[in-house]
Amino acid sequence: MSPTQTGDWTAPHYDGLPAALGGGAIGLVPYALHRTACSPTPDSDVEDHRTFLNSAFCHLEPNEAPGYDDVSMTWVFYGPVLAAHPTYAPITARHDEHPATPRERWMTFEVTRDAGNPLSREVVISGNGFAQMLPGLYHAAPASAAGDELTPLLCDGVLPAGENTPVAAFASPFDFALLGDCNRNGIDDVTDIEDSGGQYDLYPPDGKIDYCYAGLCDGDVNCDGSANGQDVEATELAVGGDFSDYCQVGIYGYDDGDFNRDGAVNGLDAEAVENAVGGVCP
Repeated sequence: MSPTQTGDWTAPHYDGLPAALGGGAIGLVPYALHRTACSPTPDSDVEDHRTFLNSAFCHLEPNEAPGYDDVSMTWVFYGPVLAAHPTYAPITARHDEHPATPRERWMTFEVTRDAGNPLSREVVISGNGFAQMLPGLYHAAPASAAGDELTPLLCDGVLPAGENTPVAAFASPFDFALLGDCNRNGIDDVTDIEDSGGQYDLYPPDGKIDYCYAGLCDGDVNCDGSANGQDVEATELAVGGDFSDYCQVGIYGYDDGDFNRDGAVNGLDAEAVENAVGGVCP
């Protein structure tokens, strides 16, 4: 690269792809995200290029035809990176409508390395293959400090072990979106409901396929085999943040307590359970 070269090669955050340098990249420490080398790029349109079925992104087995192929995102940096902890998440992810809940706990992150190469500039990101993540818009960024099951994403290969510095902070989050495919047939739920003439979403009419929710109108939320006042109590505790006696979950299993499927955990859920215990579908 010539000192006088400009355009796509303007330092320090040039747009030229690594292949033009023979497969490598050069950047200043702390390493920044090589935006044009990412797949998909963070500068692409979210709706057209960074929106995935949650079934495919979470690498879950299809249940029905036509099915789908697994999808992932790849972040590429200007220099090699590593996760400071072997199992903790080096990236944070927050749902736009529910930002208080860490969503990285249902994701997996792999710093990919070629055979014989101890360094890598790439992080492959997807769901963890077990949980089906909530549909909606997500904001992701590298973790800069250790936290609850979080570990920093560090620059690699430039400093002695234990002295690595975190990668450069993103100027803005890496946004992506997930579409619901709770029945895992490769068709987003909104389209499935429209194609069924609304029959897939009778109660409650919330844009979600009814039969994907185990226990719809089943008041036995503490899973003791009967629906009674203890279930109402368990729901009231869940509304207050104590899920120790609340075991009933739907397809998006970590949204415990939202019995009436309105997107919030509050007193209305306790009322709905009380109705279900009394034999009335909430």
